Amino acid sequence: MVEEAISQYHLKRIALVKSVFDRAQNFYEPQKELSLKVNIKHEEGENAVTVFVNVTVLEDQGKLNNLTLDVTMAGEFEYKSNGGDELDLNFKEFVKVNAPAIIYPYVRQHIRNLTLDAGFKQPIILPILNFVRLQEKSEENPSG
Repeated sequence: MVEEAISQYHLKRIALVKSVFDRAQNFYEPQKELSLKVNIKHEEGENAVTVFVNVTVLEDQGKLNNLTLDVTMAGEFEYKSNGGDELDLNFKEFVKVNAPAIIYPYVRQHIRNLTLDAGFKQPIILPILNFVRLQEKSEENPSG
């Protein structure tokens, strides 16, 4: 019974791929509501998949003015097939929902630490995201 609850996916590692931080030289602090742009992509290998989660912090209704903050982290996952089609049926959901949900807390922590180390009075703490809902929205509006 326990074997049925064990995932076919195994996290090998999570790595920082890109971290871009730039702000106005006058010790600019974000004054406006910040928004996020989240992109997820993946690369398949033999019995492995690497999922990339890119988060861009935007201000002033999506315009980059005094702050540039763009972070990508990747998670490498191994998987095993039980010889059936079950992996194929769950694969899309895993790479668009489960894997990003595993990687995203690392992105949140990196951005929090980066803005704290940069001397912000209040570090940027990204909201918790519901990746199931994000996937539903992307299916409703495939153009973005």
